[in-house]
Amino acid sequence: MENKNMVQEFESALDTIRETQRSILEISTLQSQLATEMDAQMQQTERLYNDAVGALDAVGQGNEHLVSARKHQSSARKWVLIILFVLSLVLLFLD
Repeated sequence: MENKNMVQEFESALDTIRETQRSILEISTLQSQLATEMDAQMQQTERLYNDAVGALDAVGQGNEHLVSARKHQSSARKWVLIILFVLSLVLLFLD
């Protein structure tokens, strides 16, 4: 009788141990999946950061080009006005 009770206690303890092992295995699997997802998110975040830095550089270069174009436009406008004025004077004197 005593042996039977001990065997039942051992079987109960063994069932508890097996259930704990399953839980630990499930936790390990979930932790592995979490680590994989976090790695993917980290790579995506790094990619987004690099894209943002690249966009910031491109905007800076674009602003520099706009300033340069504005300078060239005012200079070209002056030359066109001078040429038109000179040509008008030439036409006036030739007529």
